[in-house]
Amino acid sequence: MHSNYNQGLIIGLCGRLGSGKEEVAQIISKNSGMECQVISITETMNIKEFLNDALKKMNDKQMSLDVSCYNTNQLEELEQLLKDIRDQHFHPHSTQQKLESCLIYNPRHQILYPITDKYELELLYQRNYFHLIAVEAPIIKRYENFMKKYQLNIPLDLFCIIDDVISDNISEFMHKAKVQLGNVGDQKDLLISFYKKYQDIFRPIRPNWNQYFMHIANVVKQRSNCMKRAVGVVIVKANRIVATGYNGTPYGKQNCWEKGCDRCNQNTKQGVDLEKCFCFHAEESAILEIGTKKSKNMVMYTTLFPCLQCTKIILSTKIDRIYYEEDYDKSAAKSELHKYVKVEQIDSSHYVY
Repeated sequence: MHSNYNQGLIIGLCGRLGSGKEEVAQIISKNSGMECQVISITETMNIKEFLNDALKKMNDKQMSLDVSCYNTNQLEELEQLLKDIRDQHFHPHSTQQKLESCLIYNPRHQILYPITDKYELELLYQRNYFHLIAVEAPIIKRYENFMKKYQLNIPLDLFCIIDDVISDNISEFMHKAKVQLGNVGDQKDLLISFYKKYQDIFRPIRPNWNQYFMHIANVVKQRSNCMKRAVGVVIVKANRIVATGYNGTPYGKQNCWEKGCDRCNQNTKQGVDLEKCFCFHAEESAILEIGTKKSKNMVMYTTLFPCLQCTKIILSTKIDRIYYEEDYDKSAAKSELHKYVKVEQIDSSHYVY
């Protein structure tokens, strides 16, 4: 499990109240097999002070801790009160100095927690070697962790409201994380979850060439205007892109999804009436850009394995290797292409960059 790194990774942990970010940080550090440094960031809001202030003001206003009996107006009043207190205790940029010190060259991996502010993310995302991990846990587990940590005894309903107010931005951060760690059981379960995600957590700082070009092919396919299926292709020589292509109607003509191709708009079955299709395939579009004579020693990255028609075109070029992501079908195209060209499938489902 050991990897060679020059600059260490910066791993940021985010999660809702009581999800166990500190516990996860220690698990990662102790079981990584590499030198790691766990750094607790001073939160942009002191949760303990917020809770003391919130409970005091609720008491002053004679607001019951049992929010299950609140009507809609009372719930809205409580939520607004908590938001006002949150804003009073929120100190943006309070972690700036500590975060900036983490961005200096460091061969050790740094595990930072908790990431709670948009500014923190913006600063850390300036570095390629930072990535975010979302720590997730069931509501009951988070509730129990929360009461134990802050030595409180409040109803679950009130915790849920406090959690929603405090974790307002956290949910947005968690959606941005490319890796999620589930803290659903005991430490043994958490350790198993960590090992399952090990390769994603301690990823190389940069994607390798195959991951990089296949990712670009997936971006290219977003330009497809075909009603049937979107496909993207990148053709590369000496790790330099020489052509891209996506499927759809010819340049300057009515888009397929604007009824530019009758066959596609009639929802015709795969492989039927292909001669009536007005759309270019992605492979055709890319090869047209470079021509067959200039294709020597080139590599094609395609999001979909070529059909028989495109296979014949590819074999007319000097493209000598094809990487693909998704299978098309089990037609003759596959066996024919394998005879003459090196073909390899790439799994991009765990692209964590």
